[in-house]
Amino acid sequence: MIYITKEETYGTGGNCMVDVLTLSNGKVVCISDEYVGLYNSVNDMLEDDGTKCLNGFWISPVGAT
Repeated sequence: MIYITKEETYGTGGNCMVDVLTLSNGKVVCISDEYVGLYNSVNDMLEDDGTKCLNGFWISPVGAT
């Protein structure tokens, strides 16, 4: 992979697991079963107060319309 420099998984509490891809520009893409978000850092994702996600989208649950 050209743009991914590191892959990690974090437990963020409440049985929520997040896969984190660190990009070559230092930003991180965080993927859970419900959400995908772009952040400046892992710390921004872990300490997000609703203002630190640069861009993101919710994933519809399986079977939802």
